[in-house]
Amino acid sequence: MKKFIIFSVLTAINIAQIRADECFSVHLGFPCCQNTQEIIYSDNDGDWGVENNSWCGIKNEQKLAISINTGIGGMNIVNAANTDNIANAANTANTANTVSAIGGSGWAFNPWSCSSSPSGGLPNIVGGKTGKTTGYWDCCVASCSWDANVPGAKPVRACRKNGVSLITEELWKVKSVCDNGEGYMCNNNQPIVINDKLAYGFAASHEKCCTCQRLQFTSGNVKGKQMIVQITNTGSDLGSNHFDLQIPGAGVGIFNGCTKQWGAPNDGWGRRYGGVTSKSQCSQLPSQLRAGCEWRFGWFEGSDNPDVVFERVRCPKALTDITGCILPDESQQKKKKKKKKKSLILSIYFNNFNYYNNNNNNNNNNNNNRRSKMLIWLQREKGREREREEKKDLKYDD
Repeated sequence: MKKFIIFSVLTAINIAQIRADECFSVHLGFPCCQNTQEIIYSDNDGDWGVENNSWCGIKNEQKLAISINTGIGGMNIVNAANTDNIANAANTANTANTVSAIGGSGWAFNPWSCSSSPSGGLPNIVGGKTGKTTGYWDCCVASCSWDANVPGAKPVRACRKNGVSLITEELWKVKSVCDNGEGYMCNNNQPIVINDKLAYGFAASHEKCCTCQRLQFTSGNVKGKQMIVQITNTGSDLGSNHFDLQIPGAGVGIFNGCTKQWGAPNDGWGRRYGGVTSKSQCSQLPSQLRAGCEWRFGWFEGSDNPDVVFERVRCPKALTDITGCILPDESQQKKKKKKKKKSLILSIYFNNFNYYNNNNNNNNNNNNNRRSKMLIWLQREKGREREREEKKDLKYDD
């Protein structure tokens, strides 16, 4: 009995060590992050960082917590509760500077509060399209807030005059302020700083409503930095491959709902096209929009309509949590960056097989028997896995 208990404990510790040494990304063809815990991107697989100009998976310590009961007084080898607390604290620290306020006082994310965020950018875009950017903030309800423009998805949220309270009834009953109605752009549609190389935001474009586009700036002071923007609007004054970034104080453009909402001048704050020209002029804007205006002269370095290369990517949760708009094909994005998944249980057994093969040279007969049984089991499970994948492929093709 004692031998069985000791073997069980050692086996569990061995599996825990394998899980601690690896992370979800290994089974997708990407390494674990070694020197960063900064979350650049999150999806259904887990949290992603960037090292050496390539994606890497961030280990979730909360998932690594295990409790091993030996049957002798219920001794816990790992205190899962303490590990959970540590992981929760780390996750809170990582996400606190990522997500803007959604409601509350209506304040946008303050770009000057993230000075402690680690530096780091995404890999360069390879094979993307070329385009250009401008900026605007007209306070009008965005075109992607209308149901007809986002088939199969919830439209982008629109707000009441305070820029915080959401419109919950049919939008055609309320209408946009720019169509003599009472609907407005929400205050939290301002840029969000992730770190000194990456920001999130929203834009008007002829790209499909609610898609997310990764922009890499190729000119101006902001050259080399990147933004991931969700498309929330379009415009008759936009050309192809043109992104009009939503930046308070960057000009109202054709329409001006800001006079009715905030008492802005007839041409908006500053010039009608181009807006204010310095950070100090951002003081003209209401406090709820001032941080986004200052972002333009901080993170964006006062760049004047920089060029970009761009590609579609899966939307970060920080953006879709604000807009509420997720397209039906969203889960298919970013797949080209990943290899086909292996099941976790297959990987654990495969690693155990390698462990015994490489480290237990004593008692060769027992090890050979164990390896033979493992190989038989692996071959059977891999066959089942192939069948499941083939069924999925057939279903997808249909």
